[in-house]
Amino acid sequence: MNRLLITNSFNNADMYYITKTLVPDPFIYISTNKKNYILANSLEFERIKKDVENKIEVVQLEKYKNKSKVKFKKTTLATITYLFLKEKKINSLIVNQNFPLIYADFLRKNKIKIKIKNPFFDRSIKTKEEIKKIKSVQNILDKALNRILQLIKKSTVKNNFLYLENKILTSEFLRKEIENFLLFNEIESPEGIIVSSGKATAYPHELGSGPIETGVPIIIDIYPRSRVSRYFSDMTRTVCKGKPKNQKIHEIYNIVLEAQKAAYKKIKPGISTKKIHEAVVSTFKKYKMEKYFIHNTGHGVGLALHEDPGIPDKTILKEGMIITNEPGLYIPDLGGVRIEDIILVTKTGYKTLTNAQKKFIV
Repeated sequence: MNRLLITNSFNNADMYYITKTLVPDPFIYISTNKKNYILANSLEFERIKKDVENKIEVVQLEKYKNKSKVKFKKTTLATITYLFLKEKKINSLIVNQNFPLIYADFLRKNKIKIKIKNPFFDRSIKTKEEIKKIKSVQNILDKALNRILQLIKKSTVKNNFLYLENKILTSEFLRKEIENFLLFNEIESPEGIIVSSGKATAYPHELGSGPIETGVPIIIDIYPRSRVSRYFSDMTRTVCKGKPKNQKIHEIYNIVLEAQKAAYKKIKPGISTKKIHEAVVSTFKKYKMEKYFIHNTGHGVGLALHEDPGIPDKTILKEGMIITNEPGLYIPDLGGVRIEDIILVTKTGYKTLTNAQKKFIV
């Protein structure tokens, strides 16, 4: 099976997964049944050659520039790819779902067959080294959350709002505190951080803004990646400073926690991810709350924040998979609750990689 990637490895998980080298500009990866190749410009050639495994041959792009100008009157990554493919007598390839259309159109126009394969690589089962990297990120997340919870606990209440050292406590302030703590530990948040409160928590992906009140839900969802290893982790907690203004939100928290526990009971090798999702839905149905559950129970985590397996999909869990368990309920004009852990599927069951507390009132 011949494979082709034309992209950078900073933002494309497949390219980094297979090359293990961080390059900000697009380069070319081609694999055949016999050999793997990287085509890189002179700026990156030596560094890539040093970084990649011996099984990958690194070739300089410049070797094909003159040929490209003669045949196409221009030099692009697509023209160079074409010339290399013809040299190796490769006429058909698979690409990933993010493959640029402009390259696909050019290659197809020049009689190269292109098909999309998703997933491009099966990254769902993690190696011991990958598990270690994800766990390392999660350890920092646990500490970041604990830091924020301590600030919320330390805050005082004035006119129904939270204050910290005589300054009103806001979502923006807490989010910046998380970001600064993560950056200090070489962790970045390319997709943001959620610190929402009150009625805004009824919208799962609301980042949150403005002052935080006492007695309302506060959703803290942290989903960053290591700047060094490039691996993500993902965790959510919902808390409330002081007695809830509406006792219903505390009841909802307990229902969500019960649903998460129901999902945990299903997690083990050999079980369909559909069964895990069904356990959550069944719990919510018991309380006639299922209509307020508006997303999946979880997803895989690795070099991408959301990757296989999905929960639910048709996947059968296997040892070495890393998934999230994140049921939630979202009620308009009241608020939402989400509790999320990251989990390693083991030989006989699971191991929770998240160590943060699950206490609603702080």
